[in-house]
This record gives sequence, C-alpha cells and structure tokens, in this order.
Amino acid sequence: MTAAGDAAIDSDTADPTVPSVSNNFTNTPQLIRNPVTLGGYANLATDEFDVFQVELAGGQIINLFIAEDGAANDLDLTLADSNLNIVDQSLDTGKFESLTVPGSGTATYIIQVNAFAGASNYVLTITQPGAGGSAPATISAMSTQAEFMPDQVLVQYRAEDGTAPQARAKSMGGDWLAGVPGGVDLLDISTRAKSQTSDDLNGLRIADPDLAARIATLTTIKAIARQPGVAYAEPNLIRRASAVPNDEFFNQQWHYNLINLPQAWDITTGSPDVIVAVADTGVRLNHPDLVGKFDPLDPDGFDFVSDPSRSLDGNGIDGNADDPGDGGLAGNSSFHGTHVAGTIGAATDNGGFGAAAVGWDTRVMPLRVLGAGGSGSSFDIQNAVLYAAGLNNATGQLPPRPADLINLSLGADTASQSEQAAYAAAVNAGLIVIAAAGNSGDSRQSFPASYPGVVSVAAVGRQKQRAPYSQFNAAVDVAAPGGDQSRANPDGVLSTLSSDSSLPIRDGVGFLQGTSMAAPHMAGVVALMKAVNPRLTPAQLDQLLAGGSITEDLGTPGRDSSFGHGLIDANLAVREAIRLANGQAPADNPRLSAQPDSLNFGNTLTTATVDVTNAGTGALAVTSVSDDAPWLSVSAQAIDDDGLGRYQVVVDRSGLTDGTLAATLTFTSAINTVSVPVLISVGQVSGRIDAGKQYVLLIDPATSAALAQDEVSIGNDGTYAFSFQNVAPGNYQLISGTDSDNDGFICDDGEACGAFPALDSPLIVEIDDASRTNLDFLVSFGLSTPTVQGGVRPPRAGYRLLSDVPAQP
Repeated sequence: MTAAGDAAIDSDTADPTVPSVSNNFTNTPQLIRNPVTLGGYANLATDEFDVFQVELAGGQIINLFIAEDGAANDLDLTLADSNLNIVDQSLDTGKFESLTVPGSGTATYIIQVNAFAGASNYVLTITQPGAGGSAPATISAMSTQAEFMPDQVLVQYRAEDGTAPQARAKSMGGDWLAGVPGGVDLLDISTRAKSQTSDDLNGLRIADPDLAARIATLTTIKAIARQPGVAYAEPNLIRRASAVPNDEFFNQQWHYNLINLPQAWDITTGSPDVIVAVADTGVRLNHPDLVGKFDPLDPDGFDFVSDPSRSLDGNGIDGNADDPGDGGLAGNSSFHGTHVAGTIGAATDNGGFGAAAVGWDTRVMPLRVLGAGGSGSSFDIQNAVLYAAGLNNATGQLPPRPADLINLSLGADTASQSEQAAYAAAVNAGLIVIAAAGNSGDSRQSFPASYPGVVSVAAVGRQKQRAPYSQFNAAVDVAAPGGDQSRANPDGVLSTLSSDSSLPIRDGVGFLQGTSMAAPHMAGVVALMKAVNPRLTPAQLDQLLAGGSITEDLGTPGRDSSFGHGLIDANLAVREAIRLANGQAPADNPRLSAQPDSLNFGNTLTTATVDVTNAGTGALAVTSVSDDAPWLSVSAQAIDDDGLGRYQVVVDRSGLTDGTLAATLTFTSAINTVSVPVLISVGQVSGRIDAGKQYVLLIDPATSAALAQDEVSIGNDGTYAFSFQNVAPGNYQLISGTDSDNDGFICDDGEACGAFPALDSPLIVEIDDASRTNLDFLVSFGLSTPTVQGGVRPPRAGYRLLSDVPAQP
C-alpha cells in the first residue's frame, strides 16, 4: 500500500499499539510538511492540545475538518507565530474550522488544534487557494479573521418564556441593546468578555490588544451558545459588497475555475425553468443549502426503490425522495445524491452559507433509486429515467413537468437490453442523459454511460490529468472535474454533504472524488446551456461535443478514450448554446486564465507546467511573463503567436537556505493579469509521508466482516507491505485503515482508509489455490466518502477489527 503524497499522522493518537510522542505543548511541537493532509485525534480529557510547527506562506489556507458533530465534540484551531504570539483563531461550533495565513512572505508558525469539548478524530490540511484568486478564503463567522463588532453578540432563544429581554440578557452576562420579540436580540457583552489566560491558551500569548478583544468576544459568544434555552449565538458581522459568490466554501471549489465557470456566470447563472433530475440515493430535502432548489410543483421528488427491505424508509415506492441514509453502522451512509445535487444546483450567493453550484438558479428533481448499501436495481433506475422524461413507467406516476436532463452518477459493467431501450426512449423524448464513465480505472465500459445517446463523463484532477480511477474507452464523450486525492496537493470536489456518524443526521459540506462528481459538473453546464437555449436537443449537444466547440482538447489531438472530446468549457458551452438559439453568439469576452492556479514544488520537485489560455472568446495575447525570485524561472514550452499555451516552470534550490520560500508567476494581457503563487521547500523536510499504522482486513463481501487482519507500519521506502497466509478459496475484499480514536473500528471519519484497487470502487478479489500478488492500493485520510459504483457498497466507516480494541503490541 502507498500513502497519499502529503499524508501525515498525529504523533499521539489514542491507538495504544502505536508509540506515542507528545505534541501537547508549545515547547514540543510536532514538525510537519507543507502541504500536508494530517489525520489526528484530540480529547478534552486526555489529549487536549495537538501542537504543530510548520513553515507557511502568506495566503495559504489551514483547514480543520472535525469528524464528530463539532458541538458536543468540538475542536478549535489556533495560528501563532514563532514567538508564540497568537495570530488568529477559529472558534466555530461545527465540523469545519479555517484560517488564512496573513501577509505575503514565509515564516515559521505554530498551529494548535485543541479540544474545546468532548473528543474527535480530525483532518488538518494546509493548502493554497483553490478558486483562482477570484474569491476570498473561507472565513467563519467565529474566526478572528471575520469582520464583526467587538463586545456584541446576536442571540436567538429557543422559545419565549415571558422574561423581559433586559433580564434575559443579564442572565447571559450581557446588556440588552435591541431586538424583536421572538426574534434575534443584540447584546452588549463587554462586561462579560474577558481576556484569555496563558493556561487557557496552552502557553500561547496575545500581544495585540485588538486581537485580544476579538478573541474574548468570540470565546464569550461560544460560551453563551452552550447555555440552555439558546438556539444559537453569533457575532454581529460587518457586511460589504461582493462581486463573486459569497458562499462560505467557494474558495475551496477549485473545480469551477478549471472549466471557466466564472466567465459563463457573466452570461447566465441558470434558470429556475430548467430542471435537472438526479437519480441517486435520494437527496436530503431539508439540507439548508438545497431547500428551495426543487420544483415548487414537485418539491419532494419521487422514490423508486421498490423493495421495502432495501428502501430503509419503511415502505417501497413513494412520493418522497428524501435520503434516510444507506443503512448499516452509524456513519456508514454516503449521502451521495446530496453531493451530486449540490454541484448541480445548491443555493448560491445566499449570504455566505455552504457551497456554490454550477447553476445558481437551476432546479433539481430528486429521484431516489439507490437504497441499502448504496445500490439499486436496474428496474427501479429505468422507471426513474422514464419518469424524468415524462414517459409512462411502472409506477403509473408522472412528474408535474418533465426534467430537461438527468444525471446518473452510478453504473455497472454489464449491459441490459431493457435499460438500453429505456434510455433510448428518454433521449428520443428530448431528455439529455448524463452519466458517470465509471471508477475502475481501466478500459471496461460502464453502463448506462456507454449506451448510445448517453453522454459519458470521465474525470480529471486539478492538473487536468486523467484521474487514476477514471475509466477510459470508446464511449467516453467528455471530461469534467472529478478530483484526485492521491496527489500531494489533494483536490477532491466540494459540495453539499450530510453525515450520520452520530444521530440525528447533520447537513453540511464535504469532499468526494470520482466520475460521480464529474458527471454533475457536465449536467450543471448543460443546464446553463438550456437556460439560454431551452430548445437545445440531445442531438445538438452531441454535435457540439463532436465539433470540439464547447471543450478544451486534452490528451492526443481530437477525440480520445481518456477525455472524449475534451474538458468541458462552461463559457464556450453557454456561448455556443446562444449561437444555436439566436444565430449569433454574444459579444466576445476575452479573459486570461492560468491552470493550475498555484504551484507547490515541495522538497523534491524541480519542474512543472502551467497552461495559459483564453478562458473567454475573442482576441487575447500575453503581453508579458515574469517571476519575482532568482530561484524561479519560466519559459515557453508550447505556445502560439499570442503567447497562449503551455509554459515550463523550473526551480533551482542550489545555494538557498533551508526553509519554505514563496514567489509569484505573473502573466499579463491587455485585459487582465493572472498571478500564480509558487512555494518550494529547501533542506530537510519536517516529518515524512505517513498515513499511520494500518490495520489491513480481509473482508467477507457478503457480511462486511473481517476474516483476517494484518497490522503494518510504513517502511523506509514509503510503502506498507502486508500479507495473508493460508487463505481459503473464495471471494474477498481488501480494506485498510487507521484506528486513531481506538474504538475498534477502522475507516471512521477522520481516519485513513483504503481499498483494493481504489476506495472509490472496491473490487472482489477471487482467491483459488494459487497465491495472489500485486494487490496494491492507496490509503489516505477521510476527507471524502467513496462514489457509488456497481452494486458493491464502497467502504466509508465502521469496519470492525478482529477484536473490539486493537491488539496490544
């Protein structure tokens, strides 16, 4: 097994079989790499603080993903300089904390994760901005980097109890300033807010009095929020005008800039008259970033899971597509359809909450076709497709109005005559059908993606390379962002997501990867095309793809098996749809773009490439290319007469002092200038790549029970070697993961997890009398849940070890 390229492990997790090295104090910090994806564990009772030391560059983003609920089990994030002076804190109550490194240079910093309440696994990441510099970094309202009024709090009580607002404010330790009966009260908490002591901060200091006041305000607000009778408490934020989506996590959605969505949004943000059916595990209908995004005539969608034993909602077919989860152990549900629906049509630019969608105004028709274990029958899926097209189906029901297109992020390797007939009928009725190409990473065809008339979507990562899991074959039509978390700069797709790791189910956002994530990008872009050209037909879309007018050609020139006709370009697609509708495209909108939008060479890489393109249309030329560091150089590798094309970037570490260095590449045109931040590390890298001690399980696919277990640590060559002896002939799966919280289960949220051949699409390993070798796979920390592929439920959480707790060494 191989660990992900930027993996690291907290040196004092709760796993008693792993030697513990304390990182609890500021004088014994754990040295970590940059970039990093680190799996950890914190516990208020036994391991309150985890302290890390790292060199960071201004503008980098520190994210803390909390595995548990973030309320009863609440972790916070602190950034301090090398003199132990606090720079910023994020004190939110939820599953996510984030801070942006201030300034523009590089320096040594202390990152502290502390348990405010309870205990939780977590994943700590250090990344660079992922939205092409087009949006500010994610800032929580409970962060010192947010703009708010010091010494003030907004409080919403759970119920009125007849107490005068002034008296109620006093009980909270504040003074009532204003409010509406039954609504939010504004309180002055200057008399309650107090500066933190050194003990509170684990020896860190607050040198800036203004920062001290802000931290005191947030700390007091957090305490008020935990009072009985308080629904929520939050800072009194200062708002300013914004020209980009103000969704909280937009800056993490690198995948939108990759397909030139911001340029398309200048033309259209979609239409509520366009409906995209999502046939999947259902959708969390009450997810706060999806409420209001369904057809008002049919807000509940339809549940086609006909087998009551697999429906998990108490019945079979019904008129409600809400996703109750996939069943099994707590935390084992994928909520896959919720993620897919969010990419297509989550509420966008809606006051700072959640994630942005491809189509801000697009409607979603939720159709539940996958039940227990994230699998579903061909019959149920066929009927959903016919229903979406407004055609007769076995349920006898029709939607109030048919969908314009349907997204199917599901598949299997076997073709079906009845399926093919259903898809053909839907396409003939005008329904555009989008499907995931499949996640086996080979040339096998997956269905429905490979049926005639269905648009098969492959996946790429941030570098516009084929994602290693993405299937490649003659049926692939187009590529879209799907993510690739095996790389040193992980690039999962961020969208709406829910979790049942503890009940009740909680709604938020999360990272996934797979062709299941690529397909809704394509579906969302087609929905934008339908917004400007409602008469767009499946045949016209096929013609536009074949002509190369709505894609960026990748791989070998022309159509190829990895990328089809190329990477979808949202701007070109919308413009071509307008041209088809009106006979003339809108005015040119040239815009210089560079991908990737940031480079991190780490400690070993010396060369990279940047593709500089016209993200719009019309004349555009690169007028200058420059860098601002003597160790950095950029030269043309394959460019045209306008300077557009591929540039080679080279770094030279000779003669440089140890540490992390930052620089900037600048590409200039007459229209706009694009800056690409660059980071390198020089000298001995702090910490090594390590996904922690692995418990490798030989699994019975029928029961998900472990039949054998091997316990391995990473070797000097950066890999894990495992083996099983005397295995009886039969069918098995290989699963591996850490047990950082020592609960006797691997692959919980926040723990490393892997499966053969890939977490996104685990396959059956057939064992006979001969030995099997080369059963290699990747293990990485759980920023995502797997995609749905075939009828096999991919692992996510809750694989029990052969003993309730790990065996002692």
